[in-house]
Amino acid sequence: MEKANIKTLKDLKKLKIGETYEVNEWGIEPEIIEEREAKLLIKRKQIEIPVSRAVYRKLKDKKVFFKVR
Repeated sequence: MEKANIKTLKDLKKLKIGETYEVNEWGIEPEIIEEREAKLLIKRKQIEIPVSRAVYRKLKDKKVFFKVR
C-alpha cells in the first residue's frame, strides 16, 4: 500500500482510481456534507467502503471521520 500526503485537491486528483493508499496528511476541508449509508469491508489492516463511481466522485475530495455512537 502506497502512502500519500493530500494537502490540495490537485494531490487528490493525482491518485489512481482503484488503488489503495494510506493517507499520512490531509489538508482539504469539506464544503458539503451528505449522509449516506454504506457497508464496510473490515480487514485486518484497512477498511474498504464499496461505492459506485458517482458516489466516489462526490466523496473523493472529502475528509473521512469516524463517528462513535
